Amino acid sequence: LEPELPIWRELRRRHVAELNGELAALRSDQRVILFCHDPTALPFLAEETLIGERWHRLEVTVIGHLHSPLILWKSRLLAGMPTIHGLGNTARRLSRALNQARHWCSFNVKLCPSLTGIQLLRDGGYYLLYLDPSGEVSPEFEFVSLEW
Repeated sequence: LEPELPIWRELRRRHVAELNGELAALRSDQRVILFCHDPTALPFLAEETLIGERWHRLEVTVIGHLHSPLILWKSRLLAGMPTIHGLGNTARRLSRALNQARHWCSFNVKLCPSLTGIQLLRDGGYYLLYLDPSGEVSPEFEFVSLEW
């Protein structure tokens, strides 16, 4: 709603400022695991934050929102497609997001699907993340699928 716009813009400004502060404070030996539920935000993060200057420190970006590896695979297949303007708002928004999906590869994306996945494939679950306190070994992700 129009009256809420200034509030949302201020919250966004603070969030980006906080993220930039954390990225600026990284030591040269530190790596980042980024959690970003909606991958359509990734191109905006690359433009508005220090992430672009610190690609070499980005270990992995864990995303959600797509529910299934099948949807991520299809999104990667259609990444970079042109935006469709003539078929209504939904087609425009989805095709614009797919156009921008070409930028996801820089983030080393790993999908954490929804717990139930999609019924067609029954591919839901979650990840266990193992971290080495010394930072010498890369993080290890173990996928745990859920029984239907």
